[in-house]
Amino acid sequence: MVTKSVLQTAKKIGGGIALTCKTEIKMRKREHGTKQSFEFGIWKLIFKSITVHVVGIYRPPSLATCEQFVIDFSNFLEDILPTYSNLVFMGDFNIHIDNGSGASTNFQNCLHAMGLEDHVNFSTHTAGNCLDLVITESTNGVCVLKCEQGHFLSDHCAVHVVINVKKENITNKTVQFRNGKRISHSEFSDDLAKISVDSEDVNTLLNLFKSEIQSVIDKHAPSKEQTRICRTQKPWFNVSILESKRIVRKTASENLEKV
Repeated sequence: MVTKSVLQTAKKIGGGIALTCKTEIKMRKREHGTKQSFEFGIWKLIFKSITVHVVGIYRPPSLATCEQFVIDFSNFLEDILPTYSNLVFMGDFNIHIDNGSGASTNFQNCLHAMGLEDHVNFSTHTAGNCLDLVITESTNGVCVLKCEQGHFLSDHCAVHVVINVKKENITNKTVQFRNGKRISHSEFSDDLAKISVDSEDVNTLLNLFKSEIQSVIDKHAPSKEQTRICRTQKPWFNVSILESKRIVRKTASENLEKV
């Protein structure tokens, strides 16, 4: 359940997100922060062998226009979708997706392009607007069985959602890596300068040099093993598509600034 908390945003009271769950569900906070036009939090929920990632969203209307939010949210999705599985987005988006405006159409086109589906088809605000959304991926393991209007606790109503989450098909893979970020550049350079090889045979000289270089690298960035979780790749999202979407979003953002 995502709820609002009170904090100072754009010199007005409002904003913030929180997630509460039952004690038998393990909850781990993965990420949180603020983009140009919205706040977000990502939590990993584990129940027995089932995992779901909940993304809470709150868009303060005073921070930016709906058009800017659509651009920011699209960029956010490009980073989140390939990283997490069994995703459920929920929160107060403060965008009138049911009024047929340009921003509403662009937002729904964004969801469609990313393989996402909104399940709220009723009013969530006392003014009759649909502002609070529940969004899932069309191809992931989360199936929404029920999504209905709850009681109005304030000017917004609660949204009751029942979901069925499939167990992920994951495997473990052991990889080798070197941590080059922790190398001291000065010490590494000094050890490279100390390398001295001598031979009249070119092949022997080359092998000696390669051996010395390898020895220096092993000293400053030793090879390590790490076990990583491998999830099924999303068939509609690859590196080429990601790069194309970034170019499109960047162009749209630049055009918006000119206007």
